[in-house]
Amino acid sequence: MTKLTTSRENPRMKILDGMNDTLAEHKKELKDKYNVREIGIFGSFVRRAESKKRS
Repeated sequence: MTKLTTSRENPRMKILDGMNDTLAEHKKELKDKYNVREIGIFGSFVRRAESKKRS
């Protein structure tokens, strides 16, 4: 059986959970002030495909 990883065990999930919480906290303000209908997180970080920062 596959064990599900919780945000407490995975730093990436903790970051994504925090980002989702922040978006949820500001959702009404974004809708009222900027007419935002939908907002979410996307891109390489979510897909776990980000590359290390180059110097």
